[in-house]
Amino acid sequence: MNTPATSSVLLRELVLASAGSGKTYHLSSRIIGLLAAGVPVDEVLASTFTRKAAGEILERVLVRLAEGASDSEKAQELGRDAHATLTQPEECRALLGRLLADLHDMNVGTLDAFFVRVARSFFQELGLPPGWTIADKPTEDRLKTAAVQAALAGADRAEWVELLRMLNRGEADREIHNALLDNIDALLSIRRQIDPAAVDPWSPRFGVPEQLSLETPEAAASRLAARMRELEVPKTKAGDPMKVWVRARDGASDAIAALDWSAVFGKGVGAKILGGEDSFGRTSIPSEFVDVFDEARTLARIDLAPKLRRQTQAMGRLAELLETAFENAQRRTGAYRFEDITYLLGGPDPTGGRDDLHYRLDQQVRHLLLDEFQDTSLEQWRALEPLARELLSGHLDDRAGVIVADTKQSIYGWRGARPELVRQVGDRYALAETTMGTSWRSSAFSRPTRVARGDGNPQSTHAAR
Repeated sequence: MNTPATSSVLLRELVLASAGSGKTYHLSSRIIGLLAAGVPVDEVLASTFTRKAAGEILERVLVRLAEGASDSEKAQELGRDAHATLTQPEECRALLGRLLADLHDMNVGTLDAFFVRVARSFFQELGLPPGWTIADKPTEDRLKTAAVQAALAGADRAEWVELLRMLNRGEADREIHNALLDNIDALLSIRRQIDPAAVDPWSPRFGVPEQLSLETPEAAASRLAARMRELEVPKTKAGDPMKVWVRARDGASDAIAALDWSAVFGKGVGAKILGGEDSFGRTSIPSEFVDVFDEARTLARIDLAPKLRRQTQAMGRLAELLETAFENAQRRTGAYRFEDITYLLGGPDPTGGRDDLHYRLDQQVRHLLLDEFQDTSLEQWRALEPLARELLSGHLDDRAGVIVADTKQSIYGWRGARPELVRQVGDRYALAETTMGTSWRSSAFSRPTRVARGDGNPQSTHAAR
């Protein structure tokens, strides 16, 4: 019979840890503490973003137990850090032996690996074909090519040309097939991040009226350009108009008349005003210039909004066509990318409301430890949230939850990481916040000190609970 875990290791904490401050040490302490309290190894899920990082966490657990098994001081130190009753080498040896015997059940790995395990148990609910596999890079490239070819074959060529012309801001000289291959990843990612409940998400209004008045944008621009050219520019000490201001004024006037908003606000006085500065050419910008450029900014938004809306609508149509073709190609080949599995798991409650999740996984996950949480994408959190909600909502006496993050560093931003999830999840589940800011990289196995909000004791919030 397992010894029930003590409240000292059943933590609910959000650890904000800088690089080199001892995140791996901290996570290994939490894992050892749970195991020492009698928690079966398969009830602990510790996840990070790379296999290397996962291996380092598991290695640290084994090495520290091995050190404690041969050194009484190390054993006592391990007991303190892990909030465990370990005090003697023989206790560390016994725990190490149990861990090694059940090492095959240890859940220390990547989120991708965990999601694949879940998907294999729920492949029918997810719409996956029997025997599906994870696509390697050549297979992924073939899938994209097949999707583009199928999409082109199933749609009117003139429609594709027009969609790409709008998406590329009027440039339709690129070869369609290559243009679609270049954009397929981005378009699929954007489509999958849109809230399913959003109403017409591909037709943004941009918060501007359809027009400034009864004038057309061209007529309003002509009027505003003439007004700009009539403005009096600052003068030199000799009383002559400053040449740099004359050139900036006349250039801005010409750009406004041509509806060339990049030229209006990309340089000169317009760029200074747009950037919040109040001087140009070492001279204060007169209020009359500020007023005209403010009106130009409003006109630019009115002029650009319909064009951007058409581009966005074209993007949405392209994304829809490519997603359908890509998913059909995946079903034919039975090959899926990690991000596709994550997306499917985060869909309409494939696992969240199921009572047989743990039965199908052949284990009962009860304790959740998430490393590098700042690199979690919205899709990954949607897939993980049902399990996190079950483990972190209530169950204070028999569930542990530890989230470790460095909000200053998001190394997987290109994969859609959402660092803002760190605070949102911490607040939602009332995780006690712990800060680790001191670098310990000069000594890989040094014991880090921690500073927490409140009374300085990272455990105080949970002891009170």
